[in-house]
Amino acid sequence: MLKITKVTMSRRYEIHGIAYDEVEIQEPTGELYNQLGKPQEYMRTADNTLLLHTHTSVVKDYLDQCVIAPVKGGGLMIAAIDQMRVEKALLDFFIDPDLAPAKKPDQTAPESI
Repeated sequence: MLKITKVTMSRRYEIHGIAYDEVEIQEPTGELYNQLGKPQEYMRTADNTLLLHTHTSVVKDYLDQCVIAPVKGGGLMIAAIDQMRVEKALLDFFIDPDLAPAKKPDQTAPESI
């Protein structure tokens, strides 16, 4: 069974007469992954710095398929901060803790980018 994540919005919205303050996203299927590809990938710069690049058009295509509430599909007219929350929730489906590089005990993640 595919996971469903609920994302709380910063405010209340309305679409097609439906008021909502939460968006539900269904985990992408393997078939959808085969069709759309990676939403993010690591790339090296000329000075060999490793950067995580987000393919925004691919993320949009995933959201068009994976947003299931308040309405199925994309097209939500929400504030940028809420769009970022929805995108983060989608991208979290692609993180496999078993494949993530191990952190040393003294390493901490930045609070925000």
